[in-house]
Amino acid sequence: MSIGGSGADENNLIQTDSLDFKKFSILKIFRIFRVFRVLKVLRKLKQMRKIVDGISKSLVTILYAISFLFLFIIIFILLGMSLLYQIPDFKEFLYAFYIVFWTLTKENWNTLVYNMTP
Repeated sequence: MSIGGSGADENNLIQTDSLDFKKFSILKIFRIFRVFRVLKVLRKLKQMRKIVDGISKSLVTILYAISFLFLFIIIFILLGMSLLYQIPDFKEFLYAFYIVFWTLTKENWNTLVYNMTP
């Protein structure tokens, strides 16, 4: 007694899945070559190459700034969870993260404060 059906049906399913996977991988290879074509054009343009080099060099600095901001977000989440524990919004870490991010982006934060006041 087989639960999944007959063995012949399962073999046909495996064979058709492998053919679809081969088609997908071939399309993926063509897309990679298309990206290389764009990079080839960028190599010939000196000004564009300077811009790409500047962006790639500044990514490390941007990563440090984002990690520093994330550290402050974590600190304010923990402060909110310890000082505002009676407010139900700060009892869970993820919801507290959402509230702190909402306040930092200044996206309609006044309604958030209005909803928190008793």
